[in-house]
Amino acid sequence: MSGILSATAASTLSFVIVPDTRSLLPTVLIMGIENGELVGEIRGDVRLFLGDRQIIPNGSGAFRVPAGELKNDVRTIQLPEGMHFVASKKGKRYYSVHSKQAEGLAPKNRIYFRTEEEAKAAGYR
Repeated sequence: MSGILSATAASTLSFVIVPDTRSLLPTVLIMGIENGELVGEIRGDVRLFLGDRQIIPNGSGAFRVPAGELKNDVRTIQLPEGMHFVASKKGKRYYSVHSKQAEGLAPKNRIYFRTEEEAKAAGYR
């Protein structure tokens, strides 16, 4: 049973559990993405949108909808001016900043070079 614990000041301490009659705060619980679907629960009177589509929960408040754009991890990387090559601090190879391999490098591990010679001098191949 859900309730509020209430105490009264007296010579002997006594506690009484009284029902919690406060209205629920509207809450959206996002459990995660499972098999490409966003899974969660809506509690209370609240509207939830994924992009421009409203998510309508079932009778118990649960929902499961295609995750769509949430599945895409969009990374915007600011390329330092004049840099043409990149390597990972954890790797041994360097790449052109415009290559597919460069796109896969974690931003926090990137190290940039102006020329191939600089990359080779730093120990990358």
